[in-house]
Amino acid sequence: MSVGMGGPMGAAEAARRLEAGQVADAEVAGILDDPWSDADSSLEVVGISDVPGGCVVIQPWGHAPSTPEVTGSLSGGTVCYSFYANPKSGRQGMVARDGVVEDSDTHPGGGDAGGHLAAGEILAEYLYQGHALAYCCAAAGLRVADARPISGTPDMWVRLPAADG
Repeated sequence: MSVGMGGPMGAAEAARRLEAGQVADAEVAGILDDPWSDADSSLEVVGISDVPGGCVVIQPWGHAPSTPEVTGSLSGGTVCYSFYANPKSGRQGMVARDGVVEDSDTHPGGGDAGGHLAAGEILAEYLYQGHALAYCCAAAGLRVADARPISGTPDMWVRLPAADG
C-alpha cells in the first residue's frame, strides 16, 4: 500500500497537478480484482479523496503515490508526506515541500527521537509511534475523519501519465 497526502488542495486540484485522467469504473473493478494481470497499467492508477485540510492519494497494490514525481507534484505551495508499506523493508516515507523532496527513506511512526529532530518532531514521533498513517496525516496538516479515504472507495480513480522509459 502506498499513500500520499497533501494539503490544502482538494482531489480535483491534485488530479490536475498530476496531469491525471479519470479511469472508467469497469477498468478499476478489473484492477481491484487482479492488480497484477497488467502491472504496468495498474501501477499508473491511483485513488484520490478530499479530506479536511487537503487530499489523500492511495494505491492499495503499489508504490506510485510515494514516488518523487507524485509527491513533488502535490507539494507545490504546500507540503506532502507519503509512505509506502514495503513488504521487504517496512514503512518508507518521503516529505516534499514546494515541489522539492526534503527528506526520504523516513520511517513515519517509527519512534525515531534522535537528537537531529526538533522538539515538535520528537513529540510527534512519540505520539504517533506505530501509527504511520496518522503520523503522515498530521505532518501534512490533514484531519481525516474516518478510514474511507485510505481503506475504502476514493472519491475518484485516475491514471497518472506513463513514466518515460
